[in-house]
Amino acid sequence: MNRRILALVLMVTVLALVALALVKPWEGSDSSRARTADSTTLKTWWFDDHEQNAEGPVADEAVRRSSFYEVRVASAAAPEQLFDSFVHMSIPRSGRDKQGYADEDGAEFASEARMTMCWSSFLQDEDVWVEVSLTTGQTIGSADEVTVRPLALDLTVEMVDQDTVRVPVPRTAQGSARRPRPASSLGRRSRRCDADRRSGRPRSE
Repeated sequence: MNRRILALVLMVTVLALVALALVKPWEGSDSSRARTADSTTLKTWWFDDHEQNAEGPVADEAVRRSSFYEVRVASAAAPEQLFDSFVHMSIPRSGRDKQGYADEDGAEFASEARMTMCWSSFLQDEDVWVEVSLTTGQTIGSADEVTVRPLALDLTVEMVDQDTVRVPVPRTAQGSARRPRPASSLGRRSRRCDADRRSGRPRSE
C-alpha cells in the first residue's frame, strides 16, 4: 500500500476514534483496569458486566460482584505480580420477593438477616499467594482475627495492611477449597465471604 494512503487511513481511524470519544464518553469502571492471569500455571477470571449490589436483583446480563471483598492472586515465585480474581456474591432469593407463593421456603432467616455469600475461583498449577481485601472501610487488627477453613490445612495468615491479608495456597494434585474469613464478617448481619479455590472448572453459583 502507498505510504500516503496508509497514513491517510491511519489518520481517518484516529479521527473516528476521537469523534466516538466525544460523542459517547468512556463507560468503563474499575473493571476496565482488571488484570487477570492467563498462563499454563495460573488462570483467573473477571466479568466486565457486573453489579455491586447487596440488596436487590441485578440486570439480566450482569454478574453480581461482592460489595465487601476483593481477591488478588500471585505466583509464589513472583509475589509482587498480583492478578485480579472476580469475587462473586449471592444474596437470598437473588434479592427478589417470593414469586407467586407465600409459604415458607427456608430463606426467611437469611433474608431477614441480610446474609450474603461470596467466593472467588481460580486455577493453579503452582504455589500461589492469595490476597483478600475488605472494601467496606472496616479494618483488620491482626492476622489472628482471620480464620482459614478447613482448619486442618493449618495455613498461615499474614497481614499486608489494615484491610488486607494474604494466605499461601500450595499446589495440590486433588484440588481443594480454602475460606479466609475475617472476624469482622461475622457481625450482626452475618455477612460472609468464602474465597474458594478449586483445581478444575470454575465454580458457578
